[in-house]
Amino acid sequence: ETQKGKKVNQQARKKPKQHQKEAKQKNMTDPLWQIVLKEPSGLERTNSATNSSADSDNEVTTVSRSTAKFIGLSNQGATCYMNSLLQSLFMTLEFRRCLFRWRYNSEEHVAEEECIPLQLQKLFAELQLKSFKIAADTRALTKSFDWDIHESFEQHDVQEFCRVLFDAIEESCKGTDIDKFINQLFEGVMVDFVHCRECEFESKREDKFMDLSLTIKNPFDKIYNDSVEKALENYIHTERLEGDNQYFCDKCDKKVDATKGLKFKSLPPVLTLQLKRFDLDYNTFQRIKLNDYVSFPTILNMNKFMNRNATTEKKQSTAEDQEDTEEENGKQDEEAEEPDVHCYDLNANSGDLEIEPDGVRGMLLNDTDDEAADGREGDDDEECKQPESEKETQEKKSDEELIEEYLAQGPYVYELYSIMIHSGSAMGGHYYAYIKSHDDGNWYEFNDSRVSPLRKGEITSVFGGVTRHTGGWSYHNSSNAYLLMYRQISSDNITTVSESEIPDYINDLIRKDVEKLEEEQREREERYNEILLKVFYNRDDTLIKTKKTEKLGEVMKKILTHYKLDVEFKNCRLRSYNSYSDLMCEPYGDDPDKTLAQLRIATYRAIALETKEDDEEWEEYDPMSLYLKVFLWKQGEDPRQADVPPRVKIPKDAPLKKLQEAISEKFQIDAQSLIIMKKNLHYADEPVDILNNEYNLTKRVNNLRIFESTELYIEVKPEGVELNSPREFQTNWEKEFIAENNRI
Repeated sequence: ETQKGKKVNQQARKKPKQHQKEAKQKNMTDPLWQIVLKEPSGLERTNSATNSSADSDNEVTTVSRSTAKFIGLSNQGATCYMNSLLQSLFMTLEFRRCLFRWRYNSEEHVAEEECIPLQLQKLFAELQLKSFKIAADTRALTKSFDWDIHESFEQHDVQEFCRVLFDAIEESCKGTDIDKFINQLFEGVMVDFVHCRECEFESKREDKFMDLSLTIKNPFDKIYNDSVEKALENYIHTERLEGDNQYFCDKCDKKVDATKGLKFKSLPPVLTLQLKRFDLDYNTFQRIKLNDYVSFPTILNMNKFMNRNATTEKKQSTAEDQEDTEEENGKQDEEAEEPDVHCYDLNANSGDLEIEPDGVRGMLLNDTDDEAADGREGDDDEECKQPESEKETQEKKSDEELIEEYLAQGPYVYELYSIMIHSGSAMGGHYYAYIKSHDDGNWYEFNDSRVSPLRKGEITSVFGGVTRHTGGWSYHNSSNAYLLMYRQISSDNITTVSESEIPDYINDLIRKDVEKLEEEQREREERYNEILLKVFYNRDDTLIKTKKTEKLGEVMKKILTHYKLDVEFKNCRLRSYNSYSDLMCEPYGDDPDKTLAQLRIATYRAIALETKEDDEEWEEYDPMSLYLKVFLWKQGEDPRQADVPPRVKIPKDAPLKKLQEAISEKFQIDAQSLIIMKKNLHYADEPVDILNNEYNLTKRVNNLRIFESTELYIEVKPEGVELNSPREFQTNWEKEFIAENNRI
């Protein structure tokens, strides 16, 4: 444990007051709480041994284990609200420890895939063990909720989801030693009372709560809370029942003046505050989001709320009666004393956030520019400002001094550790969370799969309000705090949950998942490495199965074996192949040790095998040249059936005369006696075009639409025949093509 992470809890250990001891005896002697506070070494484990080597065997080891401080949760489409709550519960160490204490029983509980506590245990274990490199998957948990794929793409309410989760856990924990741990952690008791001013009889009813919903703005009741402290004051603000609204007292047997209100009887170790940012506009009857400025403290002193009793309320009512006779009867209850709190300093860094005391309105900046920075609409700030001497005194106090001061008033001092934030409008948006790590004291942003240290000034940026700029324009900040979680400061607070507390069967499940994931990864890699090559040789083609990591020499052996060829490696080579034009293109080199991946040979790549004799040289391939098939007419033979048809090499921009000379040299025929033709695909009456007339000889071959796939047909010109159009004779190739068309 670092010194920074122990600051708050060390303060709680310094001077334990008598009321702290009483509170500890009252709240911490429950058997459940002894389980929560018990050290990891004292936890019972199923199938666990007492030696350290057995503990190490239970650990989940995986090559993909992340080295980051925390890992995130994958978003299934619209489950960001769930992810932010799950990460907050995961960082609630007491909740995590109790959850790990629960044991799954296949005979008593539902199937594993339908058991919510089991899937939550597994998810928390994955987060703690960091079994996956980037983010843990939540699909197994949502499947246990019996959600389909459509519900994963629908945003649900965070509070509603939390209640469903807690109800499922409580149902599964019935009859165990931790059957009430949810209530022990999150449940408080509130008293709804009516106090008679005459006989002092108090009628009251106790209500339990898991969270407090604090009003931000209510124009009808003229409530405008720009801080959590104000909202708490207004939450328990008393109302006088008098005049036509008098209360009928059973003891007095008549209508009397009375005081009605709420007060706290007990507060939970984890206090959850919901800011009611979503409301209904009664003018338009549309759902709206309140982006108003609401500051919140990092250390909240709840002692003044717990110390209030009926006598205090009566004194307050008497004081209010006296104020009614004074000229200043228009004064509001906002002048009442506010709880002592402190908020973040804007100049603090993310790793060691310094905090400064905050008044009722949460003053964070200098008096000269606080109105421009906090986003409020120019209220009467003079009423909210502390005297300068008191403010200076508070600023000089350190965290430890403030904690000690609050603990001197009572044990109900809370530390903020989770802020769930909503960004967007009432119609939709995105949830993420700022959460404080209890072991190192640093804040982190949990945004689905991404977890990063919190940057400077980020916490104060989620107070909401109007962000002003010097240019004269402003905008509402739609990213603001929605749910706050506070943990009671106590010397018994735990700072870590050991990996040894994870149940063995959860480790086994995770190990199986990791092994399955690694096996799937290996299979994917094998499939990725496997490639099929379509190999062409002469007029035959075949598929050769190989791998990207295989060397060129090994692949060549497979191909030669398939075609039963006894050829040395120096007399054969592989070339890329264009099956459309039946053309062998760029060779793949002569290095037998190069792999197919290095040669960039992908699956289903068409390649051609080329061979030569010992006394022959490889023809150099020129990508800027055309390699044209040329068929010489021979009576009684079809040169098109040859295994390797002859080709003529010619630059792509060469004139036709150069092509004529190259063909003449290739076939040893006088250039003036040649007829060079290509098929005419558009005109049935003239199946061939004669290219080498006097008009075309100076034209470039690409202008004559001669490409790589073009096949040329040549024959010797009969004596006395002129090639200029119109012509009155038919070539042999022309007669052959007409006969073929007739047969078809």
